[in-house]
Amino acid sequence: MTLLFLDYKLCCAIALDLLLEAIGLQPEDTLITLGDYIDRGNDSKGILDRVIALHLFIAG
Repeated sequence: MTLLFLDYKLCCAIALDLLLEAIGLQPEDTLITLGDYIDRGNDSKGILDRVIALHLFIAG
């Protein structure tokens, strides 16, 4: 499965966690992330932590 995530800036890490849980992301999936990660959201560090963890999860 290929997933495209756009514009995290108004997202919080908990919402991203819930979305990823619902999707059931697997290591063989392709995840493309684009957009603002830290511009205006209230949980920029949490979002960056999740994006890094996702990269490590998919990269194996």
